[in-house]
Amino acid sequence: MIYRSFSYYCHPVSINIARDAGFAGQVATTGRPLIIPFDAYDAPNPEIVQKTDQQTGYRTCSLLCMPVFNADNELIGVTQLVNKKKPGNFPPYNPADWPQAPDCWKVSFDRNDQEFMEVFNLQAGVALQNAKLFSTVKQQTQEQRGLIINAFSGVIFTDKIGKITATNETAKDLLGLSDLQGKSVCDLIHLKDADFAQWFDAVLAAKDENNLQQDYPEQTLLSYGAKQEYTVNLSMILNLDKSDATQVANTLVIINED
Repeated sequence: MIYRSFSYYCHPVSINIARDAGFAGQVATTGRPLIIPFDAYDAPNPEIVQKTDQQTGYRTCSLLCMPVFNADNELIGVTQLVNKKKPGNFPPYNPADWPQAPDCWKVSFDRNDQEFMEVFNLQAGVALQNAKLFSTVKQQTQEQRGLIINAFSGVIFTDKIGKITATNETAKDLLGLSDLQGKSVCDLIHLKDADFAQWFDAVLAAKDENNLQQDYPEQTLLSYGAKQEYTVNLSMILNLDKSDATQVANTLVIINED
């Protein structure tokens, strides 16, 4: 689908047009720029434009349609400029005058406009590809998070200051507590011969990109509710903020029972 969007009288309109229909569809099919000079209604096959204008109360007079490519030179979209405007002061367009073309739009896009849009579309293509990549990475991270929760013995996610945001049932069983959400992980993990809170604070303070995981094997975990002791291997993984590597995004605490 190709999406043609514009605004008039501050009312946004979004209309779906098939990939092979209209002037934008022609650009999507050929991958080449297209300038439709004034008057667009006199261009070959203007039916899509006229039908769209009837739906929106607009009057399309000129168009500049440009392909958008990603870094791999794959077509990922089409931009479309509608109605170049003459310099000067003109009254606002009145939909009641349709299909008459107002004087302010009796002008055509030119090569300079096309060159400007080529630069814009180059940047847009990179931005769209990055946005798609970010979305894919985010989805993969969520999937991996689910796999981790199911694969390891006990898993605890915290925010950047150590407040628990998510756990699995095994972690609750090992700690002897049923409600961990929102509590400080340092207040809940107690070790027989070590200070977990001190380790955790040291990991947060380090913020070392080359040393984001700390492992503490063969620790004795003291359970709250059942008054039991478990021999566990403890790991703390620090996730830094993607936009600012000096800031902590969240942490992951993994408790593997021996």
